[in-house]
Amino acid sequence: MKIDEKLSVMELLKRAVKLIFSNINLAFFLFLCSLPLFCFLIFLELSLQTTISLAYQFPSYKLNLGGYFLLQDQINLPENDLIPWLIQTSMLYFFPTAFLTSLPPP
Repeated sequence: MKIDEKLSVMELLKRAVKLIFSNINLAFFLFLCSLPLFCFLIFLELSLQTTISLAYQFPSYKLNLGGYFLLQDQINLPENDLIPWLIQTSMLYFFPTAFLTSLPPP
């Protein structure tokens, strides 16, 4: 393999697949390293969706719009439930996500 050799995108992808499938230990190591980040991102997205849902319900609940914008199963919104979800989601976004995405490559 020449160092100054220009490769197309497809050739680079073929070499990457060949490298991963030729060494099963590398594939297993990459899977184990990416699994915690994947699980954390699922938890983060669930927290974000809950926060967005509560933020959507909050103005209608405070303004007493008579359930015009709310579904019947979403009416029982506790009064101070939005603030803890906002704090939790913002802390999850600022600290662990910034740390996990700013790590230098090995």
